[in-house]
Amino acid sequence: MPYYVHLRLHADLIGVARVIRLLRRHAVHATDLAIEHAPGRDEASVRGTFSLRRRADALAAALVRTPGVAHAAILHESGVLLEFSRGSP
Repeated sequence: MPYYVHLRLHADLIGVARVIRLLRRHAVHATDLAIEHAPGRDEASVRGTFSLRRRADALAAALVRTPGVAHAAILHESGVLLEFSRGSP
């Protein structure tokens, strides 16, 4: 059963590349990236899927430590495993 990750980033292109690399390291695939230009900064949203529960715990810990992540949600068919938000940097 797949797990889903939804991210909202307040980051420049280098920050987005770091998050994409982090997602690859945790076996997230089928990523969908959308970059939006907001006044004064760029924002991006990223969505992807992965299949291993043990990856969910490690991915959640890594996302909490990543400063460019403004909002993160890791979902499964049974419900929400992780959801957090932080203000803009």
